[in-house]
Amino acid sequence: MTLQMALKITDVELDFITDPDMYLMFESGYRGGLSYVCQRHARANYPALPDYRPDEPTLYHAYRDCNSLYAMCQMYSLPAGNYVF
Repeated sequence: MTLQMALKITDVELDFITDPDMYLMFESGYRGGLSYVCQRHARANYPALPDYRPDEPTLYHAYRDCNSLYAMCQMYSLPAGNYVF
C-alpha cells in the first residue's frame, strides 16, 4: 500500500524487468539476517576507569549503532526505468 501511494503521489511509472539475468541479480542482492548477542555482561578495563585493574589485560568497549545504514540509501532517488547492465 505504501509503495502504491508513493507512486501515485510522484507520478512515476516503473518499467518491468524483462531480462532474467537482471532479475536474478536483484534477487541475489537481497540481504537479511539475525543479530544475536550471547554475552549479556562485559567489563572494560582501561586506565581512565576508576576500577582499573593493572594486573589484567586492557579491554575497551565500542558501541556501534548500525541500524541507520538504510536511511542513507533513502536520500537518493531510485531508478524507475531504462534498466541496462
